[in-house]
Amino acid sequence: MLKRKLFGALKDTLSKFVYNFKEEMIEVGLLSGKIELKDLIIKPNPVNEIFSKMNSPIRLKAGMIALISLKVCKAL
Repeated sequence: MLKRKLFGALKDTLSKFVYNFKEEMIEVGLLSGKIELKDLIIKPNPVNEIFSKMNSPIRLKAGMIALISLKVCKAL
């Protein structure tokens, strides 16, 4: 259930930058507070638009992110 809610929250934003963003690409460790996004294939055009707005000489031809790992901690 938490995974589905997280997917719903991320879908609109990440779908702009990632091809075929699916719920299976998310792993959630409820007790550990760990969130992982796996095997993200990046869309070059939206990323290059951001680079262009920043006047960056960098251009993305193709890209893949194998793993993004986040640790959610309780605030003090």
